[in-house]
Amino acid sequence: MQIRRAAPYLVLLLWTTILYFSALSNPFVYDDQSQIAKNPDINSLGAVLVYFRQPTAFDQAFAPQPGSFYRPFFWLSLMIDNKISRRSPEFFHATNLLIHALNGILIFLIFRRWFTGLLPLMAGLAWLSLPIHTEVVAWISGRAISLATFFVLLDVFCALKYAERRSWRYLVLMTLASCAALLSHEAGIVGPLLAILTILWRSQAALRWRSTINVIVAVMIPVAVYTVLRAAVFDEPRVSFQPLTEILLRGPVSVAKYIWWTIYAPAMSMERSTELIDLTFRSWTYFAAWLTIAGLAAAAIWLRSYLPLFAAGLVGAAIALAPFAQILKLYQSVAERYAYMASVGIVLAIVAILAVVVSKLRWPPWVAAAILLLWIALSFMPLHERVHTWSSESELYQTSLRTSPKSAVLYLNLGVLNDEAGYARIASYFYEVAIALQPSYLQAHINLANAYMKTGRLDDAATEYKQVLAYDAENLGAQLKVGQLLAMKGDYDSALSLLMQLVKEHPDSSEAETDLGIVLYQKKDPAARDHLEKALQMKPDSVNAAYNLAILEEESGHPDAARKLYQQVLQYHPDDVEAAQALKRLR
Repeated sequence: MQIRRAAPYLVLLLWTTILYFSALSNPFVYDDQSQIAKNPDINSLGAVLVYFRQPTAFDQAFAPQPGSFYRPFFWLSLMIDNKISRRSPEFFHATNLLIHALNGILIFLIFRRWFTGLLPLMAGLAWLSLPIHTEVVAWISGRAISLATFFVLLDVFCALKYAERRSWRYLVLMTLASCAALLSHEAGIVGPLLAILTILWRSQAALRWRSTINVIVAVMIPVAVYTVLRAAVFDEPRVSFQPLTEILLRGPVSVAKYIWWTIYAPAMSMERSTELIDLTFRSWTYFAAWLTIAGLAAAAIWLRSYLPLFAAGLVGAAIALAPFAQILKLYQSVAERYAYMASVGIVLAIVAILAVVVSKLRWPPWVAAAILLLWIALSFMPLHERVHTWSSESELYQTSLRTSPKSAVLYLNLGVLNDEAGYARIASYFYEVAIALQPSYLQAHINLANAYMKTGRLDDAATEYKQVLAYDAENLGAQLKVGQLLAMKGDYDSALSLLMQLVKEHPDSSEAETDLGIVLYQKKDPAARDHLEKALQMKPDSVNAAYNLAILEEESGHPDAARKLYQQVLQYHPDDVEAAQALKRLR
């Protein structure tokens, strides 16, 4: 009997493993590099607490001032994985798979309250198999949404249990789940609302209002605390809304696309910020979007009494999509991962229709399950291909570029890959295309200038750095590069004048001290040692400062001091070839 009860859960867990098994061998890609591989703040509980005390800034890929996000539970989960696995990508991927499987199990537990036979299990399997979910599951940094979805589903499940048993334990669980959802991802804000609507819908008439008030109190406490944290303690800016014309133009199409992508996933792209770039009020896409939304809304209203689960699924999906419906200014306007939570409601609506149609036509109950099985079978290969796309950054960006050819971010990322591989000329091409697509793309200008320096195009590099400073006059990195260029051209006096001014304006900058020390060393000025030593005191892991100071010590006839500095470089950067060769030479 116990084995029979556990069988559905084991099937859901096993099926998730089969679907995403190949993802376990995938490396860290894209944001995983900065958020996991090179992030010292996930090394310990003490370090990760910084994410509870302050929000994290987005990078500038999609906007000059992209704002910040507050997701401490997401960072906490990364810290736990890191402590157990020591930055093993396999373990991080396994956690993503487990969270996805747990969401499928919660869907099964919720759906079996309304459907009989194999339908709840098949619905859970169908949801797990949706190809559109690969961005959330196969990409480690996409975990924040799946984590928030788990707690939102737990909110709904506890609301259903409270309607059945009215135990205070479920109220406590709702409070905790709402809190965890909000601390996992901003989309967790829908959890309290869905819990309130669930209790309104499922409570007995005599107890409905009292039960609803209890649930409102339970779920609104975390919302109030979260609001205070963001608005007061962390001094977060107020919510920024899109202009009305943008909401009317982009909102309906975004919502419709997430519905379409759930039912039938398009060609994959991990970067869809240009998805709506050519949209107009007269486009066929805009017309089809309104037709989809109006048709579903009309069907939900018409069938609300006869088929309430269909209407409930669509309402739930609409609520889950609300944060991504172009009403708010988002860091990334469109992304496949935004469909993850809403897809639960869409699957509920589909299963509700299937159950009623099969019953109405007096077909065998297994027919509905067979139709879901067909949907699962059709999803398997597209999902497998999408998971493979996450197997390398090159494959990821190239595949995404075929779907999103106007994405400056993808061209920048391809440029970085070639730059790191030593192909600066090829990297320059990708940076140039990125700038052509998005002229104000600051990082592309910086990277292009650096690539020009590597290939000896000093005048072009100077032009690019001036362009950077035109967009950001206080950009210290660009100003330091201008100083390096002046030195490379032999204009040491101008280089020293600029670098001395920068050291004065930025007394805490190790980079400024290092660059000044290098130019002074090139002029054989003994003051070079002081600046390089100061830079190294500020930043002991600075390869540039330690390596150049080592060279200075070696040329000054101090091999022991040079040897220690080369060892210091290798302590922080074990793969540094030049330091290893220099140390070998001194032995």
